[in-house]
Amino acid sequence: LIDLFFRRLRGAAPPPFLGRGGTLDPAVGRGLDEAARRERVVLRHGVLCGSLGPSYETAAEVRLWRTIGGSAACMSTVPEAFAARRAGMRVGVISLITNFGTGVSADRLDHSEVVAWASRAGEELRRLLRRFVADGGGE
Repeated sequence: LIDLFFRRLRGAAPPPFLGRGGTLDPAVGRGLDEAARRERVVLRHGVLCGSLGPSYETAAEVRLWRTIGGSAACMSTVPEAFAARRAGMRVGVISLITNFGTGVSADRLDHSEVVAWASRAGEELRRLLRRFVADGGGE
């Protein structure tokens, strides 16, 4: 997770150093991977960059995020993960990628396509989370 908000967001600041685990709990991640394998849901691992919105990212932002090691962009997941960890929760992150960033694809970004991708992924996400919880949630 990379925090590019450049400000403290109401109690969601990155937690203090938490040892080897950091913000994300490796056991939760392994549990999500196993649930995905069992449900035949494709998960890809990467580094999520969180920044202010609401807007689609610019080509310059996409280049910056790639330069600093980011794989994908979001507006709320990063501070939500920090806030959950700060509250003592075990944290794993799943982020649905609905579009390529500006400059990554030659196609013009179309909001209706973003909505359609999100809608199509709902069933897979439901199956993945049901399996994850049924399997014990990464315990």
